[in-house]
Amino acid sequence: MLNANLHVNPKIKEFEQCLHKWSRWKLSLLGKTTVLKSFAVPKPFYPLTVLHNPDQVCINKIKKLMFQFLWDRKQKSRNAAMRRNQVFNDSTKN
Repeated sequence: MLNANLHVNPKIKEFEQCLHKWSRWKLSLLGKTTVLKSFAVPKPFYPLTVLHNPDQVCINKIKKLMFQFLWDRKQKSRNAAMRRNQVFNDSTKN
């Protein structure tokens, strides 16, 4: 696990820096989605796909960063849980 985190953590940091850079622009939801798909998500994608069981802490951190980027860092609205479920469509929760 420790060795895997050595490869994934720098990519998560790059992911976070990419989102920070793009968050300076006033983008629409479609624009933010495009940034996520085109620039941010590919950074940690490969290291996470080659791991047999990626660390859930890393996955949760990426999800949190994505959610904060999409909704301008607002997490405490009353519809936040609903929006989070719609965005991530977590199939593990039945």
